[in-house]
Amino acid sequence: MDRAAVATLVLSLGLSLGVAGTGCQGAGEGQVSGTLFLRGCPARDPTAPGTSDVPSPLPDYSLQPAYFYGEVQRSLQQGTSAPDPRGVDRMVIRLQRDSGRIERADALDLLVYDLDRYPQIQAAALARGEAGVPILPPDVDSTTAPLPGDPAASVRAELSLNITCWFPRVKPLLRGYINFSQLGRNLGEEVAGEFSVTIEDGRAIREQGTPMAIPDAAGALSGWFRFPLRAGPVVPNL
Repeated sequence: MDRAAVATLVLSLGLSLGVAGTGCQGAGEGQVSGTLFLRGCPARDPTAPGTSDVPSPLPDYSLQPAYFYGEVQRSLQQGTSAPDPRGVDRMVIRLQRDSGRIERADALDLLVYDLDRYPQIQAAALARGEAGVPILPPDVDSTTAPLPGDPAASVRAELSLNITCWFPRVKPLLRGYINFSQLGRNLGEEVAGEFSVTIEDGRAIREQGTPMAIPDAAGALSGWFRFPLRAGPVVPNL
């Protein structure tokens, strides 16, 4: 099996299985906590069935991640294993409650679009007095909503509650800021940062407008993370 095929297999296993490992694999530290309301999910919805009320205060939430994962995805020309000079290298970061399969776990994912440009983008945002680089909807790699005007100038995030809330009425959208203190790209280098986001109900905003929207999702989360990369850049699936 050639190197590209091996790298593709590693990525496929990492994304589909959550890279469930033993020992130090997935080791790190961090937290995601705040408030979270999701209508139709018993643990996140204290309102009476059939009502459109929004609880006050909103329910407390804590992800309590115990598994941390970061992966550099190289940009490739379609159908080849050669780097694409027109593209960018990205990074996917996952804070997961445990080391199980991603479709059977609660997790928060972050996507940094352009690793080469990111330090300059963050420095410029901090110089403007912002808390960090913007986190903008839609979700990570979503195909159901348009990308921001310049994806490389933003980070995207996604909260998946595949254990504690299988069937939310809407998918929560995350908007806020992130500030990386370290953004390693190679084996053993460290990734560390802190972020804060508010929870939006995109469907309510589209259908009802603002500020009168009656949301099925609401809240605010903040968090931080620090972990070493356990794998270097790999070849993405084509």
